Amino acid sequence: MIYTVKDFLNDLVGNYDQEKNNSEIDNILSNRNQPDQIYNDIKACAEGGLEYTPLKAPKIKKFVPYIWDKEKFLYSYYQEKYISNKRKQKYLIKMQMAEKEMSFRNVKPTSLSKELTHLDYKIIRLVHPTELLDYDGTDSALEKCKWLTFWMKKNQTLENLVFEETSRNRKTIKYFIEVALELDKLQNYNSMQCIIDGLRKNNLDTDDFNALSGLVAKTKDYFAIRKLITEKMKNNELFVCPLNVIQKSLLELNANVASQTAANNFCDVIQFFIGLQQGFYKMEKSNKIEHFLYHKLVVAMNIKSHMKVSKMTKKELGSFFLFL
Repeated sequence: MIYTVKDFLNDLVGNYDQEKNNSEIDNILSNRNQPDQIYNDIKACAEGGLEYTPLKAPKIKKFVPYIWDKEKFLYSYYQEKYISNKRKQKYLIKMQMAEKEMSFRNVKPTSLSKELTHLDYKIIRLVHPTELLDYDGTDSALEKCKWLTFWMKKNQTLENLVFEETSRNRKTIKYFIEVALELDKLQNYNSMQCIIDGLRKNNLDTDDFNALSGLVAKTKDYFAIRKLITEKMKNNELFVCPLNVIQKSLLELNANVASQTAANNFCDVIQFFIGLQQGFYKMEKSNKIEHFLYHKLVVAMNIKSHMKVSKMTKKELGSFFLFL
């Protein structure tokens, strides 16, 4: 039987007067010949809307893990183990801790930036070479390019997540600026750009803008980021190229097959993918933070945001860079 507070009072007191205040009701209940333990158990169940079993503690709702469709988003390490491992309870507890007990407040910017880089690296390694040839920006091409499309969706979701988190709590603006700075150190320009784009949707104060200005200058336009990429490739450095630069290079080649510049840019894209296929990011990894991040992204992906995007003005930002 599911008890409500009203049912509980009716059972113990009878037809009580709803006009009576809580103290009067408590006085009535305390004078009844009801064993304290049973009384407390029933009351706890009634107030929590739980099922009461005599002489037993109130039942607590069991945690149900959120196992999303792997076609929509990658599984975290915990989910992979939960699905394939016999010791499900162990990973059930780990998932519960990551989903219910963690927030951006207790995840260090350095740790989050590393998990974002691991995620980008994982997606890039899944991109099939034929996708680079098939992509032309059309809907039919997107259906063929499974992992490029997935990467686009992940980037858009990350941007939306940053905007929604900072809109709810402006204190997180400084947090995500720190994450962007850490991503710059890791040379993950893809996730860095997503976070900057999410922050751009807020009205930034002078201090926040100044903290971002150095990063914005690096990626303020296509030619700036192309120059940066060329330098990294010459030095054989491991980095994550922004997805929109890859898309533009692929579209340019499709539109100008005879163009030497477009061909060179396409070769750079191929070289970038080969470099990451063969390279390895030597960073520590946290399975707990990974699950927290994946869960946040999947929830953001499934919930349509109704927040109004505030339009920024040059006067508010003090620079035109963020409009490029």
